[in-house]
Amino acid sequence: MSTFGDHSQRALLLNFRISGAAERPWLVLLHGFMGSGAEWAPLLSRLESRFRCLVIDLPGHGASRLPEEWGACAMGTTCGLVIDVLDRVGVSAGHLWGYSLGGRVAMNLLTAQPERFAAVVLESASPGIAEAEARRERADADDALALRLETEGLARFLEYWYRLPIFGSLQRDPALPRLLQMRLRNDPHALGEILRRLSPGRTPWLWSQLTDITRPPTLFVAGAEDEKYCAIGRRLSELNPTIRFEPVSQCGHSVHIQRPAALARIVLEFLQEVEGSDD
Repeated sequence: MSTFGDHSQRALLLNFRISGAAERPWLVLLHGFMGSGAEWAPLLSRLESRFRCLVIDLPGHGASRLPEEWGACAMGTTCGLVIDVLDRVGVSAGHLWGYSLGGRVAMNLLTAQPERFAAVVLESASPGIAEAEARRERADADDALALRLETEGLARFLEYWYRLPIFGSLQRDPALPRLLQMRLRNDPHALGEILRRLSPGRTPWLWSQLTDITRPPTLFVAGAEDEKYCAIGRRLSELNPTIRFEPVSQCGHSVHIQRPAALARIVLEFLQEVEGSDD
């Protein structure tokens, strides 16, 4: 079992919020790049009826600071800080839900400490890059993006970012203006650091670990219009029966932004099934 190093003195780096009745099972939510815990708001009213929700701002996002020292592995440091928050508030055998960057953090937590969670939901998350040359190319590309973000400013970067093909359907979604306003609250230099440190070209490749896990039950969700992440979810479910894949219609990469009600229904049904199997 990995402990991700000793970060016990740095748990206060991460901002978090708790909602829902104390007697309910825990559900931990991790947002994506440039996000914050605030973006889960459209879902919380549906989730709080069944769970005690712990919403965490990842390092350099929202009200969370960056670590002064990342150590040898930035993903390991990030996971360690999340674990410290879970320990601080007393989360035991809770459910974990991560989107995109938060999904990659959730994958690392899942493969390193599977006994820690009763169930895991992975939304539009990548297990990483295996080939050395592809890893170098991705790291270089993310370094260039970080420089662009820091030199051109956040507003211009957002204009570029949400024109990427992966966000095609989101470009036409009425939720986009509100999402952009939330993104503008971030610090571009902190986001640049995250792009460099947590680039998929510099974080662990987890395909083999994910195909080997036997617990906890895991749900992988992706927008039906997001071909890349549907292919990832479908392949993971083929290789490992512990992982279930559910595509969500009429949306792309940002499922919880575009189809919050549909996604909440899918996730709640999955978690209720998991809890029922423990009776």
